[in-house]
Amino acid sequence: MRVMKSAGIGLLAGVLSVCVLSCAHGRKSAEAPVFESNAAADATANEAILLELVKEHVAAAARNAGEQKNRVIRRKPYFFKQYDVYPEGAENAKALVQAQESRSIPWVGDVSLPKQRFITRFHAKRRDAESDSNFLRETGRETITFELRSGRWVRVGSLFVAEKSEENVNGEWVPVKETVKRTPASEDRRKGYLGRTWDKLLGRRPYEEEPAKKEKPEESPAVRQQRTIQPGRAF
Repeated sequence: MRVMKSAGIGLLAGVLSVCVLSCAHGRKSAEAPVFESNAAADATANEAILLELVKEHVAAAARNAGEQKNRVIRRKPYFFKQYDVYPEGAENAKALVQAQESRSIPWVGDVSLPKQRFITRFHAKRRDAESDSNFLRETGRETITFELRSGRWVRVGSLFVAEKSEENVNGEWVPVKETVKRTPASEDRRKGYLGRTWDKLLGRRPYEEEPAKKEKPEESPAVRQQRTIQPGRAF
């Protein structure tokens, strides 16, 4: 009798264990992310995943372009408008991934693609920014950075490098006229209008030429002699 009771308890425990494992597996499958990968996946497969993610990002930007165009952005102490356009879509996007010696982030990747950023000038008052429809157009490339975390690719940041800045004059895009003389400082030029404006706000002027120092004219012997014999002056 005691043997049969022990066997029954063991059988019941086994059935409960199977049920718990089945429920846990079903719950895990339901919460699985759409894009999954692991450290053993090859670079080609990961690059394909990133290109697909960027394709969805570009499509979302196109859908929201009208709404973003009228949205006023607040960045103390100024107001402005900004929206992004990907003129070539994701067709010419280039992905590059790299394996990491890390269990938490086994892969990192970058996707680069052409981009145009439209931005108004900065305004001290919100109503002035709301009524401003004169956008500057900056053309360049954007690099979006991803990391593989817990089996899912996560976007962690992006960098836009402007190659040229233009303004619309009488329906035609022409280069923006600079108000200060520039020197060939390529690192600051790549920041574009927004980056250069923030440098001005912070008091940084890497491309503005410093005024030439005025040299003191050399005194003639006669002036020097007259200065040294004047009584009551300290030099």
